[in-house]
Amino acid sequence: MRRILSVTGVLCLLMTGAAWAQTDEGMAKSGHLNISGMLTHLSDPDTPVHTRMLRNLGMQRRDRLHIAVYTREPDQLQTLLDTYGQACRQISVSRFYCSNLTPLQLDQIAQADLGWVGLQPLASLRRGSVTSAGDDVLGTANLRARLGVDGSGVNIGVISDGLVNLQASVDSGDLPDNVQIVNGRNGDSENNSDEGRAMAEIIHDLAPGANLFFHTGFPSSLDMIEAIEALTAAGAHIIVDDLGFLGEPVFEDGPIAQAVQTSVDSGVVYVTSAGNSALDNYHAMYRELNPNDGDTDLNEHDFGGGDRTMAITVAPGGLLFVFLQWADRFDGLSGTADYDLHLLDASETMNPCTLQGLIGFCNSIDAQLQTTAPPLEQVALLNTRTEAVTVNVVINRFAGDVLPLQLLFNGGGFIVEEHNVPSNSIFGHPCVSDALAIGAIDANDPGFDTIERFSSQEPCNIYFPDRQTRFKPDVAGADGVNTTLPFFTPFFGTSAAAPHVAAVAALLIELGGGLNEVSPSRIRDIVRLSATDLGAVGPDPIYGFGAVEAERAANLLQSTINTAPQSIMGVDHTL
Repeated sequence: MRRILSVTGVLCLLMTGAAWAQTDEGMAKSGHLNISGMLTHLSDPDTPVHTRMLRNLGMQRRDRLHIAVYTREPDQLQTLLDTYGQACRQISVSRFYCSNLTPLQLDQIAQADLGWVGLQPLASLRRGSVTSAGDDVLGTANLRARLGVDGSGVNIGVISDGLVNLQASVDSGDLPDNVQIVNGRNGDSENNSDEGRAMAEIIHDLAPGANLFFHTGFPSSLDMIEAIEALTAAGAHIIVDDLGFLGEPVFEDGPIAQAVQTSVDSGVVYVTSAGNSALDNYHAMYRELNPNDGDTDLNEHDFGGGDRTMAITVAPGGLLFVFLQWADRFDGLSGTADYDLHLLDASETMNPCTLQGLIGFCNSIDAQLQTTAPPLEQVALLNTRTEAVTVNVVINRFAGDVLPLQLLFNGGGFIVEEHNVPSNSIFGHPCVSDALAIGAIDANDPGFDTIERFSSQEPCNIYFPDRQTRFKPDVAGADGVNTTLPFFTPFFGTSAAAPHVAAVAALLIELGGGLNEVSPSRIRDIVRLSATDLGAVGPDPIYGFGAVEAERAANLLQSTINTAPQSIMGVDHTL
């Protein structure tokens, strides 16, 4: 029989030890802990958690939790979760997502001993009387003038954190007065920056005749799934989002990716930001630092050249989240390995979360081979000091197979100082083959031909259920543009680039006579094939097919005969 600990009890166990190597990890894992360390830390009112850390995770309050439960006994778990009303939903055979549960309800789930409980993957934004500069560099202004199209009759659904102060943009003439908030979900109950309004303004600049819809995808994966489903049901022809979910699977299509695919299969042109992770990303096969040390539990990863750490500088006020995944199935039922994730101080001897002015959770040691925990570990640190600090990431293979590793980063005010790997920095639902994943080029770049350094790069390596290497990004759009929102003037990041491409797709759909006349697959193909080739000749891992060019796309659409829905991905990419 497992020893089941309450949230407080788990926390007491995990907080012992100065540096990770001094923690009795073997004892901790023998407890078969069924609540993740990060969730325990965030939910316990007696532990120090800064409000910025909660906000960055999309949590309004510590007593309202967004959780994921992985179980071998779904029927029994469903009976328990049904008592919480509409808060929970079964996502797959072994996985349930619940939103806005209380710590008491979390304890009830843990005490029932029906599975492992962790944080639900939470959203992060991909953002690195005004008209977007992208209107000129993408050629949409000329296209509207030459062919008289403006996106009329095309429905575009926008998913972001929020679209709250709509009236301000209506009053300035930057949004129409008929924007539809689907199911009333404008994001005003979440901690958001109104980024959805900035995206909508970009679309309206380029495709002023399009009908705009909005549904927040914040703060959790469940909200994102519901947004995709709701906008699809509302009749969206195009859906565009700018959200990333670092807890979603990297090595397989997770629930959000599956929702995107379902939407695409129903006839939606799906556009998403590729991500801004090229400067803070790591991907490699696990390499043991010292395989002959005789310690079966101490198997630290070698980042390169015998270096067991990855140094990161966190600025004053900086916030760092680090997520580790490895190439195991994400169902919590068939794992073959247990990796752990740790932060050390600059001297590589202390747990930085025990030092003055540094707040967070620095040792993540969930027991994947003894519970139904998925292949995921996560740590976090907030620097409240007045000077920058250096912390060091350590990965330890506690047990099991040697597998590919992926480190993902989020927060703000930090620099990855070494071992960064720009490739494989696209992950999650942008990896869906028939979604358009959009990179970013500064609209003020004189040649509009240099990718933003942060713009995420391919490939997407999928291991389950079958091994695939998916080509991404698809194309690049414009960022560095203006909106009426001061925080988004200029608006940088693939979050700004994606709505530009969505607007181009709307113009093409109108030009083609609507989706009853021109297939969604044809629209995607034309956006790709008409792009201006940049970087290496032909499609490449940085620019994809190149920079979107609206007039070339229109010419290609008018010069070819529509074909049955198909994908050009994986075939010859020539005009």
